[in-house]
Amino acid sequence: MARINLSHGNIKSNLKLINKFKQAKRLRPHKTCGLMLEVRGREIRLSEVSDENGELHIKPGAVLNVNCVNPNAISDDSTLYTNCDAI
Repeated sequence: MARINLSHGNIKSNLKLINKFKQAKRLRPHKTCGLMLEVRGREIRLSEVSDENGELHIKPGAVLNVNCVNPNAISDDSTLYTNCDAI
């Protein structure tokens, strides 16, 4: 499997990589290799967390609130503050 992350580079450089892959496939028709294109998705960021190690310990069955109003607040085991208002 050949993987190309399209969030890096530009259209021209990514197209060059895809064409190199096609050329390699033509030179080795007896080999099997797939091409995976990774596209950029939505970036959701979590605020700083209250734990000094940067960890959250959420227990199974716990109620967890996701707050998009104040992305700069400190997240803890009961409330996650995020920058994505589409959640």
